[in-house]
Amino acid sequence: LWATIFFLLPMLFSSPEFIFVSYKEWVVSLIYKNANNIAGVTTDISIMGFIRSLFPFHNIPNSIFLIFGIALFGLPYLNVRAYKMKTFQLYILGSVLLFPVLFSSGSEDCTYIIAVSGIGIWYVFAEKTALRNCLFIVILLFSCNFPLLLFPDFASAYPILLRMLSFPFFVVWLLIIYNASMLKKRKNSVLKWLPT
Repeated sequence: LWATIFFLLPMLFSSPEFIFVSYKEWVVSLIYKNANNIAGVTTDISIMGFIRSLFPFHNIPNSIFLIFGIALFGLPYLNVRAYKMKTFQLYILGSVLLFPVLFSSGSEDCTYIIAVSGIGIWYVFAEKTALRNCLFIVILLFSCNFPLLLFPDFASAYPILLRMLSFPFFVVWLLIIYNASMLKKRKNSVLKWLPT
């Protein structure tokens, strides 16, 4: 409904022909920009770029990753009984903060400031285990982007070093998806301080 409204709304100020042409040009620009992002050294620092860097054929289309990502992203929404739980809602927020960074060819190292907020949510609500602490330390180290900071020429020659940044974030995103999907209705004392 809202997509239709926002598509038609500009036609009040301009002709429908102009709006249709604008959207067609916008799609062409996005396709061109996506191709440039994938070919760039300091862009496509996403899980898509990381996986593309692992294989000799770098032209794996975004649609394959997006179909997989959207399917996983939607899994927690099957857990209908947990919708009203604050923990579930915050896990969904964490997932939403991580998803656009992990599944965008336009992601750069500075874009991860958005994903770090999702990591913070996960860290607060994840079960206190050695895995949680280890992952958190790895993410802190990767977030500093030492290859680009210390060896910029070497990092530019081997883009996989930059794109490795996305992997620990992707692992946390998978853990968030799993935790939100498996969350059961129960009293959660950790969240008593949150308003209802």
